[in-house]
Amino acid sequence: MLQLDSSLKGKIEEAKTRITGTPRLALKWMVRFVNETVIESLQEKDWNKLQVEISVFSFYFPQFQRGTCFLAINSRSFFESIPNDQYPRLPSKKEATKYQSEAHKIFHSFLHSKSLARASPFMIDHIFAEHVPMDFAAKFQVIQGKQSVVFTVWIKDREFLFRINLILLLGQFVPNISSCSACKQFFLAKRIDQIFCSNRCATRVMQRRKRKTPPNRYGKRGRPKGTKNT
Repeated sequence: MLQLDSSLKGKIEEAKTRITGTPRLALKWMVRFVNETVIESLQEKDWNKLQVEISVFSFYFPQFQRGTCFLAINSRSFFESIPNDQYPRLPSKKEATKYQSEAHKIFHSFLHSKSLARASPFMIDHIFAEHVPMDFAAKFQVIQGKQSVVFTVWIKDREFLFRINLILLLGQFVPNISSCSACKQFFLAKRIDQIFCSNRCATRVMQRRKRKTPPNRYGKRGRPKGTKNT
């Protein structure tokens, strides 16, 4: 466990608001982490920020409520006393790189499974099979005369926790998770039939079709050698 100083505590609380405020915020952060973050190239300030963000996603997300049942998947049990000034240690660059690689695989698996389901809607397919060491508990409580139950899944393995949180998060946005037809990056679609992540990518593809640009010229400037203006 990491003894928390006031500066780090402030960064964690700020990241919790920015990342785990809503599932949509968490997914937008994850998409940026998977698509854009080059961990080895980060400046020290940006790396320290990413360390906190990964820890916040892992240890404070997700939480679901359905009816009178509340589910918390976390590394910190509701039934064990943990001082408020102690938090799990921040990940190393090696761990962060592994998390990023795992997130790529999970995104690809979701998109592949979506395409299979669309092609064969009656096929039953298991996407994930996780064997996770965990503790499970239920706490019954009465608040303002209404009884509810809190189910707590306490996972002690950091890597499992990160992966399961991501899997459950993607499960809330399955119809809207897509891969851009132009740049191949993952994005959260506003419409189910949206195939480009931005107007820029859509324009690029339309221009290639209009000019009949061959695939071997994608991303290259100017005209190929030996080609004359007409």
